[in-house]
Amino acid sequence: MLPRIIESNDVREPFNEEKLRSSFLKALETRQVKSDDVEIAINHIKIPAALYTGEHEVPSKMISNLVMDVLKNLDKVIYIRFVSVLQLRGYPRVRRRDRPTA
Repeated sequence: MLPRIIESNDVREPFNEEKLRSSFLKALETRQVKSDDVEIAINHIKIPAALYTGEHEVPSKMISNLVMDVLKNLDKVIYIRFVSVLQLRGYPRVRRRDRPTA
């Protein structure tokens, strides 16, 4: 069973695989990424989210971390865009080594 996601404003909502998939497809629409690779990426996010210490709720930041890790291996350009957005939002995990370089 997939956990509920705790948003930054403390709102809880069910894990939404379709929302994740549509976000991936939108982000990758200008890139040459196979649809099979997108499905594998989604599973690399969904499975750890479901197993995360057996919790029924997980913070959205954990999902962001999983997305970042998957994108780093899937497509470097999309990864850099994602990290840049997180950096603009003041996301705490974006350390110097994670920040995109010009």
